[in-house]
Amino acid sequence: MDHTEVIRCPRENANLVVAELALLLAFEAGRLAGQVDLEESYDLSQMADCVIEVAYSQKNAMPLKSASVGRTVTVNLRSDTWRQEQGN
Repeated sequence: MDHTEVIRCPRENANLVVAELALLLAFEAGRLAGQVDLEESYDLSQMADCVIEVAYSQKNAMPLKSASVGRTVTVNLRSDTWRQEQGN
C-alpha cells in the first residue's frame, strides 16, 4: 500500500486501512525485537567464549587458540544490503 492511498481512502475503507497499518506496524516491531534477541544471544555467546579463553590462558600461560590472520568476524548480523541502505 502506498502512503497516498492512505491519505485518499474513502470513509468506508478507513477501518481496513487502520487494520492494515496496525498489522504492518506490529510486523516491524516484531522484526526489530527478533533482531535485538539475536544480537543479545550472540553477545552472550561471545562473552562465554572470552571467559573460557581467559581461564585457559591463565591456567596454561598460553592462548587457547592461535592468533587469527584472517577475518575475525564469524557472524554477520546485518546484510550488506542493510549496510548500504544505512550509508555505512
